[in-house]
Amino acid sequence: MRGIVYILLSAGFVFGAEVSISQSDFVERTINFVIFFAIAWYLGAEKIKAIFLQRKQGIIQNFDVLQDREKTIKKEKEKAEALVLDARNQANEILSNAKREAFAITQSFDSRLKQDIQLLSDSFDAILEQERRKAIQEEVDQIIDQSLLGLKISQEAYVKILAQGVQK
Repeated sequence: MRGIVYILLSAGFVFGAEVSISQSDFVERTINFVIFFAIAWYLGAEKIKAIFLQRKQGIIQNFDVLQDREKTIKKEKEKAEALVLDARNQANEILSNAKREAFAITQSFDSRLKQDIQLLSDSFDAILEQERRKAIQEEVDQIIDQSLLGLKISQEAYVKILAQGVQK
């Protein structure tokens, strides 16, 4: 843009000079430039067009390759996202199964523990009852032995008492 402004300003100085067109070769130079440009265009236009066409085709091919790559990357991304979603779902399912199993195991352990405690308690009560009966039996035996020492019972009376106890 600056170049055009400088050309116009310098052209103003040139045209401001007291030179007439008849004294300069401006028209001839302009005609020569147009002829040169036309010859250059005639000789090089096809090559330049071919260069630009090749460049355009290369850009289109690169763009198509990049679009294809983008599509494959998007497909791979969608597959990866689907795999991640499946993995999350499986992880959530595994976690919920593990929680359910842990709860079931805890409940089973608690019920077995309660059964064992009840069994031990019943066993302790039974042993305690046996020990109480044993203590009572020993006390009764001791009292009977002491009372029998002071009493004299005949064999026949003793057998009669035992027979009456067995019949009841």
